[in-house]
Amino acid sequence: MAGGVSALVTMPLDTIQTRLQVLDNNDDNNNNGNRREGPTVGQTVRNIVREGG
Repeated sequence: MAGGVSALVTMPLDTIQTRLQVLDNNDDNNNNGNRREGPTVGQTVRNIVREGG
């Protein structure tokens, strides 16, 4: 039971983290110091829900 609850909590967070890392690494050549150019966590969550339901 505990494993199921743990997976239910961590899997969406892992998906969001992976998506942010992939999108952030696409613009390595356009890195302007420490300024973040990629999407926010909220935008990423909305995109995932829109794409996958």
